Amino acid sequence: MHSRKVASAAGVRRKLGDRLEKRVKRAEKRRPAPETARMPIYVIKQGKNEEKDSNETKISGNPQKSAHQ
Repeated sequence: MHSRKVASAAGVRRKLGDRLEKRVKRAEKRRPAPETARMPIYVIKQGKNEEKDSNETKISGNPQKSAHQ
């Protein structure tokens, strides 16, 4: 009986591991997409703002980049 219980526990662990891996993969797919979608727009905004005020872009640009990294 012990060997069966251990085997079933291993099977459950495998299933849980697969589910966690799937969740991690889904999370990885979700997280980069919004950031990559935001960053080009933000870079474009930076480019437009740099023409107006270079100081504002430096102040507003650095904290967001550090937050992403």
